[in-house]
Amino acid sequence: MSAGQRSFRGDQTDPAVMGPAFATASFRAPARLELVAAGVRCTSAAAASQVQWPGISAIEESEVGVYLFVAPEQAWIVPLSAFADRTAMAAFAQRARDYRASALQPNDETRPSQDGPPRP
Repeated sequence: MSAGQRSFRGDQTDPAVMGPAFATASFRAPARLELVAAGVRCTSAAAASQVQWPGISAIEESEVGVYLFVAPEQAWIVPLSAFADRTAMAAFAQRARDYRASALQPNDETRPSQDGPPRP
């Protein structure tokens, strides 16, 4: 495993693995996670939140699902069971990476020109 790479264990709902919060019913309540050009939206019956793409520090896949990291040890987890198959899961992860990469690239107005400093 390379530096900076995270490892994931199989059963992420086991309180001995992830802590007691992962075993509570409210934590595991159904939620809808949407990838949009501006960022990631997460809505459930109890709450709604949105993080812009620069706030997503990493997007990783494992045998358990897709992890959208908002902090070094905090992520939205989209389980494999949310997808039709692993190909659909991989496509979702790639779409998230593409949105993030696009959001992190400077736009033409702030990109330095060949003739001088960035345009106002």
